Amino acid sequence: MTLGERIRARRLELRITLREFARRVGVSAPYVTDLEAGRRHPGPEILARIAQELRLQPGELEALDTRLSQDVRKWVETQPEVAQLLRTLKGAPRRRQSDLLRRIRRIVEEEPPT
Repeated sequence: MTLGERIRARRLELRITLREFARRVGVSAPYVTDLEAGRRHPGPEILARIAQELRLQPGELEALDTRLSQDVRKWVETQPEVAQLLRTLKGAPRRRQSDLLRRIRRIVEEEPPT
């Protein structure tokens, strides 16, 4: 499920019209339409207001946001080997991508935080 799909599903579950939801969040109705369709992504402040209006934890919505955070983007830009690994992974066959991502996930989950 995408961020926009989750927002729309929860809004409808709570029986909030698109216009009313936009008013409560402090954005335009077309913005919400674009958001739910995946054509736009909210910034942190708007995402927090959306979570509040939908009675959801902000982390639940943040987890569905596929954009790279600014700190991750900077890390990738300053670490050539990370960018190279991502390009290699992107070029791999889908089955190999899944296998590699599963392995990386296992390694990350096993490692104690530093």
